[in-house]
Amino acid sequence: MTSPVETTSPDTEDVEPQDARLLSEEQVTPVMEKMQIEELVEEIRPSSAPRVIEVDSLVSWLVAVSCSWIMFWSLLVNRTSGLLYLSLKNEFNMTREEAAAPMSMAGAISNIFAMVSGLLLKKLPLPVVSSFGIVLTSIGVLLAGAIYTPIVITYSLGILTAIGQSMIFPTNMVAVNTYFKKNRSTASGISYMGGTLVSFFMPFAYEAMEQSVGFRWTLLITGALILNGVFGACVLRYPAQNTEKEPKDNNNVCDEENKTVAKSDAAPMPLSAQLAFIKRPIFLLIVVTGIVFAYELVLFNLTVVAFANEKDLAGKGPLFTLWFYAAGDAIGRLFSGQLSDRGVLRRRTVMALGYLLVSIATFGLALSSHQIVFFLFCFLFGLAAGSIMILFSVLLTEYLGLANLPLAIGVHCLINGLAALPRPKLFKILVKNETQHIALYYFMALIAVATAVVWGLHCLYMNIRKHFGRLRRHPRSVL
Repeated sequence: MTSPVETTSPDTEDVEPQDARLLSEEQVTPVMEKMQIEELVEEIRPSSAPRVIEVDSLVSWLVAVSCSWIMFWSLLVNRTSGLLYLSLKNEFNMTREEAAAPMSMAGAISNIFAMVSGLLLKKLPLPVVSSFGIVLTSIGVLLAGAIYTPIVITYSLGILTAIGQSMIFPTNMVAVNTYFKKNRSTASGISYMGGTLVSFFMPFAYEAMEQSVGFRWTLLITGALILNGVFGACVLRYPAQNTEKEPKDNNNVCDEENKTVAKSDAAPMPLSAQLAFIKRPIFLLIVVTGIVFAYELVLFNLTVVAFANEKDLAGKGPLFTLWFYAAGDAIGRLFSGQLSDRGVLRRRTVMALGYLLVSIATFGLALSSHQIVFFLFCFLFGLAAGSIMILFSVLLTEYLGLANLPLAIGVHCLINGLAALPRPKLFKILVKNETQHIALYYFMALIAVATAVVWGLHCLYMNIRKHFGRLRRHPRSVL
């Protein structure tokens, strides 16, 4: 969390709100974030003084690892969506649109209900919200295997499991951004690593289970395994260590229920004031970027195995597409955060480069005709996707403040979910028959390069504004 005593992060040092133009660039973000935190804490102040820990501490890294554990078990179905797509077509003779419906619906529903999760996170401790989400995710998969009809599978995975995941993902984002400040990008990457590790193991486990016990029991076993995530949710309320010294800054600690601690006598902010960030252009840019990313990621995971089959990749080739994608994803999530945390590149620059790589990867997948080349482009797509995914919550925190993060995530996901509703129809239009996915990948390349251009223009604009701001403050030094 940004401290008022410290300077702002590389991505926010030149962000200036319209109603604070008389303040210097180094003063704007800390002052606004402190005001937002003070208003938020009045609503959630505990009756007794909580035990506190410093951010970026050893316990903080334990929180990041526990978030990764939760993601691993919660995404068992998502990371095998391509195999699930083929299983539904083969088991129930579904059309491509019907087989794609559960995961497409899940992406929309989980994002829409994230707004509710954002409100819950302002009232309930993190482990309560996370545990309930994990249990609901498991129930959705178990119900699909227990009743085992096309309609129940579609709606239990597409609605129940999705609502459960809508509580898990925002909880992890808030936990990581609460417990970290300096290393937010790196910690975010670690928290998402669980989803990447699933791609290394689950496709092969899924295929083995389906061949030995059938699709129905595969769903039942998977649903039971998801409950392991509850152990990670319990760690989220790891008791904060008592500190002998008073923290340097009360805005730089978190309490034993993972809620921000501060001192203030200010009155609570009305909801309209708390949602004022919606009008900021940078928030709209992040939202649109998230919509594009969701389309890219869902469509890739849903079709890459079928696309590999279409290109006649021999043996275990289709499954290895997920393995190479996971390898790139792991590297992107773990190491791209270091570029921004260490100041090598700004986060907005990483975002622009990430989408450029996505466009190259999807275009290359459409053109490639050799197995190794196809695998390399899957790796490149994973590298770009991992680098992009870890930035959304971090950018929202850095630009809008930690106090706004729960609602910002909720609104961001709500819009993202509504935008995902046309995805099945778009899929049907672009994939005109069972063995033609090339038009879909050309479309993915097009929207990715357009997004990269927009972020590139944003980077250029911010650099120009920063340069002329220095000219106004120090004209002689520039000359």
